[in-house]
Amino acid sequence: MDKRLQKLTTGRPHALRRPGVIAALALAACAATTAQANPPMLVGVWNTTVQPSDCESWEAVGDEFRTLNAYFADGIAQEIQFSDDPNMSRSLGVGTWKKVGKRTFAIHSENGLKDSSGNNFGYIVLNRTVTVAKDGLTLEGKGQGSFYLNDGQLLGSSCGMATSERQTGPAAF
Repeated sequence: MDKRLQKLTTGRPHALRRPGVIAALALAACAATTAQANPPMLVGVWNTTVQPSDCESWEAVGDEFRTLNAYFADGIAQEIQFSDDPNMSRSLGVGTWKKVGKRTFAIHSENGLKDSSGNNFGYIVLNRTVTVAKDGLTLEGKGQGSFYLNDGQLLGSSCGMATSERQTGPAAF
C-alpha cells in the first residue's frame, strides 16, 4: 500500500484501510465534482412542442405538434411524433447527436413517412440545433426538415422551432 494512502487510513475504521474502499470513495468524490463542474446534458427523455415556422423569418406558420425525444449517452437520438393529421404520419425517428457548444447540441435524424393507409412513401431528414437551459430542465432549438420520396426525389422543406421539458416522471400525455 502506498505510504500516502497508509497515512490517510491511520486511525480510521477498518473498512477505510482497504484500498478498494478508498478507491471507491475517491471515484465517488470525483464523480460528484465532475457532475457539478459539467453543464446540463442532453441525455434523457424530453416532452417537446414543435411550432412550424417560416425558414427565413422564423415566424409561426401552421399548428404546433408534440414529440417525445430520447437522447442516449452514446450519441443516439430517437423521436416519436404525436400528430392529429390522418393523411400523414411519421415512424420512429432515429439519428445521432453531438455536443457543439457548452450547452448546445446538433441533432440529425431520419423518419419514415406513411400515408393514411400506413404505406411508407418517403422519409424526412431533420437537422436541428438545441440549447439546454442552465438548470438542465428545459431546452430550445430550431431546425429544418427535408421531405423525400422513397426514390430520393426532394418534395420540399420546412422549418420549426421547438421547446422541450425534461421528463422527470411519467409522460404527461
